Amino acid sequence: MDKKYESDLTFKEKRKLELQKIKNLSWQKRMEYLWTYYRYLIIVALAVILVIGTGVTMFQNQQRTQLLSIAIIDANPDKITAIEELKEELLSYLGQKNKQDEVFIDTAATSVDTEENTAKLVMVMSFVDWKELLGDEYETYETYMTDGIIDLSRMSKWEEGGYTSYSPAYLCVLKKSEHLEKARSFLDYFLE
Repeated sequence: MDKKYESDLTFKEKRKLELQKIKNLSWQKRMEYLWTYYRYLIIVALAVILVIGTGVTMFQNQQRTQLLSIAIIDANPDKITAIEELKEELLSYLGQKNKQDEVFIDTAATSVDTEENTAKLVMVMSFVDWKELLGDEYETYETYMTDGIIDLSRMSKWEEGGYTSYSPAYLCVLKKSEHLEKARSFLDYFLE
């Protein structure tokens, strides 16, 4: 195509010719051509998509409300489905108000003696005293305790669920917990 003719073409016509040229290239040559001439446009588009995706994810995470967050140490791996069902039942029991409310159950924690597990356990070993949490009703729950700590394995609903394969299964509440009343609701759920 001669230079004079190319300069007389409109922008729309130039784009049409370029698309036709790209269509006629083999797959590999097409990719090379696009990367050579449109690399910066592709990088900018990918960056914009990444930023928007990250922003949407951050916004969705901010909308979530954790009604209850628990960890089951050495969870029974055969009961993952039962644990998912437990999440849904607890969500209903705690009074889910909207779809952003959630119950989080961490089953990754183990008591295996490794540096990582020891660090995790030391970091979270500051628990609320049950006398402080239950107040005047402490004596009502004493039959479900071992050495002043709630033992879930003494509750038939916990045993039926088979969430852990060991006994005792202690229920401990972190001092840093934002919603201590939800721990009480969790306990009452298993005593229904």
